[in-house]
Amino acid sequence: MQYQAGDMLLSAVATLFRGSVNDALVCTDLNSPRRPKYLLLLIHDRDCAKKLVAAFEAAADAPLPEHTPYLVRFAENNLLGYVFPYREERRLSDYAAGQLVTPQLQEQLCINLTVECMSSSLPFPLLYLVLKQNQIHMEKDGSVFLLPAVDLESFDPYITESDCVSRCARQVLEVLQMGGRRRLKSRELVWKKLQKASYSTFHELYYDIRVSSLPTEKPGFAARLKGFWLRRRDGLFRLLLVLCGILTAITVLFLLSQLFFGEIPILRLFQPSFETIGTEDLTLL
Repeated sequence: MQYQAGDMLLSAVATLFRGSVNDALVCTDLNSPRRPKYLLLLIHDRDCAKKLVAAFEAAADAPLPEHTPYLVRFAENNLLGYVFPYREERRLSDYAAGQLVTPQLQEQLCINLTVECMSSSLPFPLLYLVLKQNQIHMEKDGSVFLLPAVDLESFDPYITESDCVSRCARQVLEVLQMGGRRRLKSRELVWKKLQKASYSTFHELYYDIRVSSLPTEKPGFAARLKGFWLRRRDGLFRLLLVLCGILTAITVLFLLSQLFFGEIPILRLFQPSFETIGTEDLTLL
């Protein structure tokens, strides 16, 4: 399927989500020789489309309006499309355990997440769905980006910053709880304020994590070893299976050779060539 979006001719190359009110597609621009990829949020429900348009317009009328988070908006037949920049998915939930191997790294990622939400120009109702539906992604350097590839069926135009920051604080707690039993002031502070519903802005959450976080230090050998194991364990397990299969095949060949020929020819390589001639052993002469 192709869509004309401004100067771009978008062709879908992957489907991230299909739902009752919208689809989320990865598209490439056929008009560009570089074939860049974009995220296309395609709304086919009229009521949802009206709510989303109104939310973007309200965000643009905010006291400090930012640039629009989407590149192009277009309408085609009964469809409304929003084109966003696209980056390869790297979900926080999939990579955090292997990458955030120290409390300092966990706290720094929470700061990065809060800053990303704070600086995002997504309308709060859309930002809330991004956080709720686990569309938080992290790079290898610990930076964070948000991808609005969400299901808009539960889109609520009355969601505010307070709702978003509370949702973000829950995500922050999940990351900080990866530190195990170690007592973290940042975790305790965020948990207490979340229980009291004290957060109303992202600045408050950012301040709490920043002032209570541990001093930054390089991870020790044990932490680096643990991170290496968590990142590579699937590949190491597959390698171990392959090696076991090879050893099993060699063992079977040796057994068959012993049964049919009475010897294992390859073991001749380990016999002294000048001490054994035919059936005569020179060491016995």
